[in-house]
Amino acid sequence: DNLRIEDFLIPALAISWAGRSLLQREPLAPPLIGGPALAAVVICLLATLAGSVMGSTSLRTASLHIVKYGEYLLIYLLFLNNVRTRQEFRALAAFALMAALLSAFTAASSAPGADLGDGRLSGPFGETANIFGGYLAIHAAVALGLFLHAPTRGIRFAAAAAAVGLAIPLLYTYSRTSVAALMAACAAFAILRERRLFVI
Repeated sequence: DNLRIEDFLIPALAISWAGRSLLQREPLAPPLIGGPALAAVVICLLATLAGSVMGSTSLRTASLHIVKYGEYLLIYLLFLNNVRTRQEFRALAAFALMAALLSAFTAASSAPGADLGDGRLSGPFGETANIFGGYLAIHAAVALGLFLHAPTRGIRFAAAAAAVGLAIPLLYTYSRTSVAALMAACAAFAILRERRLFVI
């Protein structure tokens, strides 16, 4: 039911990329998630069929959700096969953070009450507070990663400002899951790579 522009744009981009790859015989980057992706698809299909048989799930609605998960996989494959250099990756990360900051600023400025305290902060175009919180948490984690690995003070300052600029609206979504996810991401990153994150 909840169709958006990207539901048509992403498949169009994927078809365009696949056509270009076939014509130019470009090698595909190894997806590295073939097994987990296949397992997720099988689980989704089995759960959908079981829910449909028991009457607890609408087959039409569940099918739309499965297609949406397929779009996420297409986005991953597009990213994997089109971002090839460090410069492209950095540009994409910077653009993603700027888009997230703009989205956070837009949502905060249109929220009821000057102090954002009259209700949960939702995303633009009516996106739920929990989904918007997850979006902010992901990008705050990216900003923290850039902060820890920035080659210059200017980039480190910009990354720190972005992390704070995303973390404050995140708190006003009142999404406990999103805050817990950000904390878990920081803890995992700290254990595996950066002990400094425990201080943060």
